Amino acid sequence: NTARTPLTILNELLRLCGDKSPMARVQTLKERIVDTTQSPASNIWLETWSQLKGLKGFTDEYFLLKPDSTRPDSIMENTNLFECLTIIPGHRKSPVKININTAARRTLLGLLGTKNENLVQYIISLRENIPFISIAPIQAVTGPDMSECVENFFYVKSHFFRITIKSMLDEYTEELRILTNRDNDGEVSVVRWVYKN
Repeated sequence: NTARTPLTILNELLRLCGDKSPMARVQTLKERIVDTTQSPASNIWLETWSQLKGLKGFTDEYFLLKPDSTRPDSIMENTNLFECLTIIPGHRKSPVKININTAARRTLLGLLGTKNENLVQYIISLRENIPFISIAPIQAVTGPDMSECVENFFYVKSHFFRITIKSMLDEYTEELRILTNRDNDGEVSVVRWVYKN
């Protein structure tokens, strides 16, 4: 069975971002995910370096990782961890599905596996012409295990949105950053907000 688990995917995403030995950081992030179906999740959303640097294994040096110089064509080149990964509060048994119409190439590679680069390119080519309204066309060209991965981790709409509101007057700036969740009924709720000035 070659089904991809959330931890396998996280491991691959970190590798795509230049981490040559991500297991310790995968374990740290695994420990932050709630193992029950309680709602809301008790852990906070992690989206910045300073928030991640508070966790074991995430140091200043970690964010200075360079691509593998032995592979000039490496897909890790110029990768920014935060293009691929935002830690959203949730539960182990219900990972947040990624919008296949907007996911970055590296995110698609992390979810589908680097061995499926042709499938990633196929997805990108199709969605450039018209957005997916169903994941069925992708499942139709994959085997059973990859079809299950697509069903478990992809959707054609986004459920989480990051909203940034900025206000400026002369040299004074205020910013409000909001993480919202849209449920299957279309109801939008605020998961977390951060005020900065």
